[in-house]
Amino acid sequence: MKHRLPLEQEIIVEMFHEITKTRVLTNENKRNEPLTLDEIQAAVRGRHKWNTQTKEWEVIYRPLRDYWIIMLQTVSERIFAMPVPKVVPSKILAQFEQEEETMKRIQEGTFSFTSPSKTLKAGA
Repeated sequence: MKHRLPLEQEIIVEMFHEITKTRVLTNENKRNEPLTLDEIQAAVRGRHKWNTQTKEWEVIYRPLRDYWIIMLQTVSERIFAMPVPKVVPSKILAQFEQEEETMKRIQEGTFSFTSPSKTLKAGA
């Protein structure tokens, strides 16, 4: 069953070039290989970015994300019901948060300046 994409040819070419620009090319044939599932997921998935003014995480999407969603829904209405490994982000601390945590541990007396790799051995 063939589907007619409701997108112009120039947009489709731009979508392909945008998603493949991060590929590691060992030879010219790699540039024209089919897209991987990870590349397609990366085109649709948002990226977290730290906003230094509001001190909050924002989700940033690629410019052609909406076209990818249209294309995927054209191919299959149930495409987003397919099992995809869930990404569970852990809390990422900004540098000021790490410094606050360190200062808190120093004040509580639970901070150690020595690490196991830098501990001097007895007899050394």
